[in-house]
Amino acid sequence: MKSRGPRRYELALRELPRWLPKAKDKIAAAADTVGWVTPFFLAYQGENDRELQRTYGKFICDLMAKRYPELASPPRMPVLEPGQRVRVGVVTAFFNNHSVWKTPVRGWIENIDRSRFEIHGYYTGHQEDRATVAARRACKQFVEGLPFDALAKKIRSDSLHVLIFPEIGMDPVTTKLATLRLAPVQCNSWATPSLRHADHGLLLSSDLMEPADGQEHYTEELVRLPNLSVHYTPWCTRFGLLAEKKRACARVQWCSFAPNRSSSTRPNTTCSFRA
Repeated sequence: MKSRGPRRYELALRELPRWLPKAKDKIAAAADTVGWVTPFFLAYQGENDRELQRTYGKFICDLMAKRYPELASPPRMPVLEPGQRVRVGVVTAFFNNHSVWKTPVRGWIENIDRSRFEIHGYYTGHQEDRATVAARRACKQFVEGLPFDALAKKIRSDSLHVLIFPEIGMDPVTTKLATLRLAPVQCNSWATPSLRHADHGLLLSSDLMEPADGQEHYTEELVRLPNLSVHYTPWCTRFGLLAEKKRACARVQWCSFAPNRSSSTRPNTTCSFRA
């Protein structure tokens, strides 16, 4: 049985189709609002939200397709000439000291086989720090500071083979870009997969984290990358905390812990919770 929040969300989603505008000026105005409010907290309730997010994703993708019809169909897969590398784009607002950078993105772009792949970074954020410098260094091309329309056209014109959205739902610009077809293969990932729509052909996740029926939670094709799916250096190694006694540090937002799903204390384990 759905809890109160998802039930209210489901009722609201049923009303969405009748609000899809038809006049050109109203379509443009509505498209500008996409991504500013998202169902970010829905995933933390631990339920199967596939059908809810399919409805939400289809609505905003249909709206953006009306606003940008030239970006609504997938481009052809570029021919990979001898000696060329596969062009992989990464779109995020978190090429900075953020968990999205520290967990999936940094390990992917810094450790990828550069004899086979080249990384194109598209930064939709504004914060500048040491992580941003590292991201620029790891990318063959690092695009930043462009307004939405120019950025969408730039990504499309770069003739990428694959475009990865490490998260969808935490940044308005990224969410809007994710509704368009900017590369022949587009991937969502597990950082915050708040948009469920079949147009995102692949969902990159962790084999260790996904249950046996994991595919039932996604409209995309679930790709179970090995182990945790990321290359991550534990922060505790910098402070000499690796010892016989296990320690679990949950440095996440309070919303990640649903009270009705708290687990019992494990023997020989120290848990530290910081918001």
